[in-house]
Amino acid sequence: MALLVTLTVSCPSALARALGAALLELGAGCVEERRARRGVHLLVYGEQERALRDLGQRLDAALHARARADAAYGAVTWELSVDQDSTWDTAWAAHLEPIRLTPRVGWRPEGTPADPWGSEHPLVFRPALAFGDGAHATTRLAALAVEQRCVAAPGQRVLDVGAGTGVLCFVAACSGAASVLGLEIDAAALRAAQLNAHLNGLERRVQLSGEPLARVQGAFTLIVANLSAELLLALRAELLARLAPAAELVVTGLLTDRADELLRAYLAAEPGPPLTLLGRTDRDGWALLRFGTPSEAGAAPAPVEESSALAPEARVPR
Repeated sequence: MALLVTLTVSCPSALARALGAALLELGAGCVEERRARRGVHLLVYGEQERALRDLGQRLDAALHARARADAAYGAVTWELSVDQDSTWDTAWAAHLEPIRLTPRVGWRPEGTPADPWGSEHPLVFRPALAFGDGAHATTRLAALAVEQRCVAAPGQRVLDVGAGTGVLCFVAACSGAASVLGLEIDAAALRAAQLNAHLNGLERRVQLSGEPLARVQGAFTLIVANLSAELLLALRAELLARLAPAAELVVTGLLTDRADELLRAYLAAEPGPPLTLLGRTDRDGWALLRFGTPSEAGAAPAPVEESSALAPEARVPR
């Protein structure tokens, strides 16, 4: 048995998609949607009451701002419940399915049948309460961007900020990166990533650390950050400071209606090196932005060929 804390957000059906996306952007690892007698219930699960209460309070602040433009947001409510004797820690994983992350990489929970697509790189993970089970659009967008860069230009020095289960680190390692460093400050997620590195035989090729970005030394030719818009804004200077010449920066985790704000902030001249927008991809209400830095000779980096060929929405029921 284990402690289960549930944040339940009650909202009109018309707001369910927007609020679900907002909860993910505010820090929820995943959101379950359930039909209710009136409207919809959005459920977020966790082990720490304080963390979910903080999430509810951040939602309150977001709702207050949105209610000025749309009164329907004023009808949204949330509450916390605590179950001292839950079996969530084993039961929830039964619903996970294999995901085809990219045309070359499969990502499946441990214990499921072998990669059903015959992927060149069939990766496996042990289910844990950490972001990166492959189902979210931003994980798949980022995985494809990382794969494209590493395949097009082998030998990348890769930094993944907010590594979660380690999935983007593993994609980079399998796609030709020379070195990969994943940063994850959540202790449970870091343990999950380290275990997954072992399961895939990548522990010697991928370094995983709980150090904050501010303590990382050196420059990287590819940096990927799948974080909330707020964190991406707060970490802008630190991310840019670690870009090598002719490097690429991939940022995602933001809703499409925040993309222009991020774009303006990252293209601002100061502080940090000048950036060029290499491309933008939108999927299911989420956005991914790719930036490049000039080479030492001053020329802008050549964009990696854009592709909308995300791996098919292929999942295999268990």
